Amino acid sequence: MSGSAPQRVVVFRDYQNVYHRARDTFCARDAAAREGQVDPLALGHLLAGRVPGGRLAGVRLYRGRPSKRRDSRSYAACRRQTARQVIRGEGSSR
Repeated sequence: MSGSAPQRVVVFRDYQNVYHRARDTFCARDAAAREGQVDPLALGHLLAGRVPGGRLAGVRLYRGRPSKRRDSRSYAACRRQTARQVIRGEGSSR
């Protein structure tokens, strides 16, 4: 692709599916909940790098948010993860 414009790559990721498949594939059954987390930006760069002339143009992360009232622990973890991703410049918490 010499002389061609870079190929823009945008990665759309379903958070829970990637997390559960990573745990199924790489983690022991009794692994801590934090095991299996996948860095959205690192995954985006990896995938864009596999496209000839690929340049990561964005990562879109979709996930449900736990109920603060019904599952305050998961809610707090979700908020921390979202805050870290926004700080890194990966988007907004809309």
